[in-house]
Amino acid sequence: MQELVSFILKGIVSNPEAVTVQELDGESSVLIEIGVDDDDRIRLTDNDGQVLRNLRAVANAASGRKQAVIELLGNSADVGTAEEE
Repeated sequence: MQELVSFILKGIVSNPEAVTVQELDGESSVLIEIGVDDDDRIRLTDNDGQVLRNLRAVANAASGRKQAVIELLGNSADVGTAEEE
């Protein structure tokens, strides 16, 4: 699923080289941490986060029985630092 989310994000943002995606697999959920360039955060959070909601819907559909949780991190250096609840 990491590849799917990365592919979609790179098509949306203006700086695809800055996209980072990390997948942490849990028992009942999959945590996907994404990092993008600061300028691209606006694209993902505009319109009350509609793009992120749609990305979460696609990830949930692709994850099967597990729930997909997508976290937009502050910057690309934060990837890998969040813990699954």
